[in-house]
Amino acid sequence: MRMFNLLISPRLISFKNGLKRSRSNRKIKILALTGGGSIFWLVLFFLTYKVLVYFSSQEMIGDILARHLLGMVFLIFFSILIFSHVITALSNFYLSEDLEMCHSSPATLTEIFLSRSFYTIFDSSWMVVVFGLPLMIAYGFVYHAGLDYYLSLIYVSFPLIIIAA
Repeated sequence: MRMFNLLISPRLISFKNGLKRSRSNRKIKILALTGGGSIFWLVLFFLTYKVLVYFSSQEMIGDILARHLLGMVFLIFFSILIFSHVITALSNFYLSEDLEMCHSSPATLTEIFLSRSFYTIFDSSWMVVVFGLPLMIAYGFVYHAGLDYYLSLIYVSFPLIIIAA
């Protein structure tokens, strides 16, 4: 486990150093991307909210449409995750420039494989998690879900990501 933490630490350290030593133009870039992402997130939330409110106003077929829309959303997310995992795994396992250094280290192949798997899961699934949240939160708002709905999203999202990996 100690070697696994050691294999993952370079990425964490570079992320931390990137935040500390970023120049002013990079900070502006980060703020612009964060603002653009937040605007996209809010637009996605409100569009989903409007569609679900419209669906719920339809008496006979509204709940069925919302249920099928949710099923299609999960199917699309799963498909995106599979495609993204394959591409990211190929680059992390075979095309990475530090593979020779990792294999010459005292780490076992299992530890190297686990650290690369961790990188692959994180790199390929963050987008689905971040941009899937407004859809799921909109469902919660429209159908007046309680706290258990939002907690169950964690338990549903994690296996979805792991199974696709």
